Amino acid sequence: MKLTASPHQGSSNKLGRKVLIYIIICSTALSLLSTAAQIYRDYVYDIESIQLRFKSIESSQLESLILNLWDVNDDIVAQHLIGIVNLPDISHAQITSPLGQVYQAGDAQMLPDASKSFDLIYEGQHIGTLLVEADYDDIYSRLKQKAGFILLSQLGNTLIVALFMGALVYYLITRHVYRIASYSRELSIDNLEVPLSLERRRTGTDELDDLVTSMNQMRETLRSDIIRRQQAEAQVQQMNIRLEAKVQERTRLLEQSIEELKMAQDSLIQSEKMASLGSLVAGVSHEINTPLGVCVSANSNVSARLRTIVSEVDAGTLTKGRLTKFLDLQTESCGMIDKSLRRAVELISNFKSVAVNQSNDTLLECNMKELLLESVATIRTVFKRENYKINIDVDNSVELKTYPGVWHQILTNLMVNSHKHGFEDMDDGEISMVLTEDENEVKFVYKDNGHGIAKDIIDRVFDPFVTSKRGQGGSGLGMNILFNLVHAKLNGRVSVANLEKGCQFEITFPSQHRAIDEDKP
Repeated sequence: MKLTASPHQGSSNKLGRKVLIYIIICSTALSLLSTAAQIYRDYVYDIESIQLRFKSIESSQLESLILNLWDVNDDIVAQHLIGIVNLPDISHAQITSPLGQVYQAGDAQMLPDASKSFDLIYEGQHIGTLLVEADYDDIYSRLKQKAGFILLSQLGNTLIVALFMGALVYYLITRHVYRIASYSRELSIDNLEVPLSLERRRTGTDELDDLVTSMNQMRETLRSDIIRRQQAEAQVQQMNIRLEAKVQERTRLLEQSIEELKMAQDSLIQSEKMASLGSLVAGVSHEINTPLGVCVSANSNVSARLRTIVSEVDAGTLTKGRLTKFLDLQTESCGMIDKSLRRAVELISNFKSVAVNQSNDTLLECNMKELLLESVATIRTVFKRENYKINIDVDNSVELKTYPGVWHQILTNLMVNSHKHGFEDMDDGEISMVLTEDENEVKFVYKDNGHGIAKDIIDRVFDPFVTSKRGQGGSGLGMNILFNLVHAKLNGRVSVANLEKGCQFEITFPSQHRAIDEDKP
């Protein structure tokens, strides 16, 4: 197979036209510069010639003109002025006497291009003033003719040289470049065995020959690479078949493992929920015992006093003072019983709400401040004896459609973490919660002023089974469950950082969030 040059590419000769245009532009620019320089030189020479004529008039004609003017030879004076005007580029000459008499010749101009005044003095007496004026019209005319002649001759020479250079460039370079370009364009895998060669080359080598040699070497290298690549592709195809079988098997095992891990994760989350719910039951039960004990004690006291009053009424010994005292005691006891019963009802209501929320993952429209206050009030019963100060900064108007149970579990894990780890060996502590909302995102920041998180585990605190209480009752699942709840249920992200005193958890999630598992059929 033989590769031939493209006729279209050969006839277009774009490179030759570019070289020709550049040569014409450069030559024309040089011609214009040289012409301008020559014209300017001639212009300066002509201007200097006018000044020389002024000096010639002063040296050769001024003395004779003064004698004739003194002798009042008007005809001769007029002849002198005509002779001055006949000089090249002199347009007007005028003599003005002190008596106002005027002699002139030529055309007077309002604004002459050049002028010269001469005082006419005879034996120390001023007898008049000679004014000689010149214009540049003749100079400009001569320069235009000369410039046109120079430009035409220069452009002719430039065009001849450019055409010659263009033909020379095409013969020596352009046609071979077209040949190389055509060969490169038609080169393919099917004709790699055909070498590149240039026609009608003289003996000796130059850059074009080096380019041809390099392209032929590249062609041979490419040919060898393609052969090696085809062999490698055959090997890769065989490996891919074997790998595909392995991938399918590994995928099946991985899906099985993921399903088992998901089941284990759900079981752990449910266990953690039940564990926190059990702690709440114990705490709330202890809290309820106090108001109920007060009610029982007050009721027993009132019952005993009532039996005494009844016996005194039966015996007819009841006095007004004892009846009044009994009624005061009855009023005080009823107030204590009412207050204690209200406290018990409030505790039971909070516990019931939290317990229902914790076991229910339904999306509900919630006031976030009320949800946090309710959850915190119930959770803190687990460690009531501790002197913890809890600050909640949430705007009353923040309403979100979210999971109440998820939030209770998150707060439980955070507050228990602060209690067990952050405030260890501390008599009191401070917890702050801030929730802010913008157009598309909600940010919840939880801080405590405890001991912070150990540096060796803070980077993996959300990994499962990571705890600083290994062997002391810590499972290492609390923060992992929190991480999964934030990502899977709130579709958000959580980060942790140590502060100068204590640590900070930051949870960010979209305002209109939806659990990932809700997208599944």
